[in-house]
Amino acid sequence: MPNYQTTMDREWKILYLIFISAFVILVTVAIGGMGSIAYVLYHGNQIRTEVMSSYQTMMDDYYYLNRTHPFTPPSEAILQNKRFEDFLHVRSAVAHALEEISQKLREEGEGMERRIREPGAWTTIQNFFSIRDMIDSIIKSGPTLGGAHVQALREVQMSPREYQWITQIMLGTLSKAEANGHPEATQFWAAYVDQFSNCCKLHDKMRFDMGRQRFRGRDMNLRQLTEPVEEIVYRTDNADLILQYKDRLLLESEAPTTDFIALYLDSILRELNPRRNRS
Repeated sequence: MPNYQTTMDREWKILYLIFISAFVILVTVAIGGMGSIAYVLYHGNQIRTEVMSSYQTMMDDYYYLNRTHPFTPPSEAILQNKRFEDFLHVRSAVAHALEEISQKLREEGEGMERRIREPGAWTTIQNFFSIRDMIDSIIKSGPTLGGAHVQALREVQMSPREYQWITQIMLGTLSKAEANGHPEATQFWAAYVDQFSNCCKLHDKMRFDMGRQRFRGRDMNLRQLTEPVEEIVYRTDNADLILQYKDRLLLESEAPTTDFIALYLDSILRELNPRRNRS
């Protein structure tokens, strides 16, 4: 295991990657009162150790995949059918994992909100254990999501760099379809933007960190989605290939959220550990 020279602020930036979890932290503190604070203080060091161990392992996996499956973007920037299918396999696995995490944490938060309105000592005790369960879920959510990503990448022998590049080409191509006179791709992009907007509404109250760029959930918007792909050159061949898979691209409700994370993954890892040589 490498020696990570991280500050406490940088350690928690890792936790902020899982923006669902960050929201639950806010809910926990807001409605859990002294019980939640006491639990965090009492178990703070254990929580910190577990979080850092899990996330450091996950980061090692990302670095290892980049070394094992090195990727250099092709000069012609043309998507290949087989690799795009592999990309969709990974994307689906991550989106599905995120949906499960989101649903689980949302249900736990809503359940505690309902119980907090009920009087009685027994309810207070139940809420304390609910807080404990929620914090445990937060600890496990990051490795669960990252683990799903890493596992799916391994299955198709793809590096995080290649995954990010395909995401960039896909979004850059679709966002420029109207300007380049591709009506079918323009129509699909409109549907994609609608689903992305729904994701933004879902995460509106969440706070998270992405590399040097800090966002509140309400700042997760179309500009932040398209800005990283402004330099992507539009190619009709890429648009046509993407449209072959349009029925799969929006199957998972959180698919646009996973694309948003993928766009910033490289800067996130670089910010978390700027001294690490990932080449």
